[in-house]
Amino acid sequence: VTQSTSLGTAKDKVIVGNVGFNNDYGSGWVNNNLGTPYGVVSTTANSIDIAVDNTSTSNYPHNSMNYELSSALSVEWVMRYSFTVDDKTSTMGNAYFNVMLIDDMWLGGGWDGQNENSGNGDFISAMYHVSSADNKWGTASADNFTHGQDTSKTGITYTVGTTYYFELIRTSPTAFQVDYHGTSGFGTAQDSLSRSIASTIADLDTIAIGMPNQNGMGSWDISVNDIQVCDGQTDWANCVTV
Repeated sequence: VTQSTSLGTAKDKVIVGNVGFNNDYGSGWVNNNLGTPYGVVSTTANSIDIAVDNTSTSNYPHNSMNYELSSALSVEWVMRYSFTVDDKTSTMGNAYFNVMLIDDMWLGGGWDGQNENSGNGDFISAMYHVSSADNKWGTASADNFTHGQDTSKTGITYTVGTTYYFELIRTSPTAFQVDYHGTSGFGTAQDSLSRSIASTIADLDTIAIGMPNQNGMGSWDISVNDIQVCDGQTDWANCVTV
């Protein structure tokens, strides 16, 4: 079953709302051209691939791929996606990657002094610590270039060959959450982490996936796919036809 939308034909009866993105990895994605070759983010036919080879504390990979939506999201939206660990030879303390909505192309900040972007420095993000030392995940956000993070959640092991399913949800002007749905698909959330934010985080119109400006990440490869965005809703059930 298909449904015609302003973005084309959306498969699987997905309603994309006022602003939408439906698992498209063709034209429109832009690389920030930073931090290579120690970390390279690129598009494939069906995913965004994050390939890291950085065992030095002198190198700072902060590469990202960015997709600008047709307009900014409202203060209620849901983004869902999965990621698969394709390879993991080694990990180090700064083995992080982010999946976010931001107000302009992400430049890897504000970790280790790098600016968030050339816009207003606002973002809402899920953040993942691939390091085998703790296998954590959580949230990150920035308001006018002032950022914070909470990567205190456990429960995933970043096992090679395993796919993990998540949702990043802005639930109100002053809150968002990251929901973990397990390894079998977008079923019932198994765990969740919420974060209070300033209502001034606004104009989020760009999907960004990549690494923060940090060193010593190790050698690993993760692909992010199944990316979909629905604006004006906080429950994906309201983004799918009955």
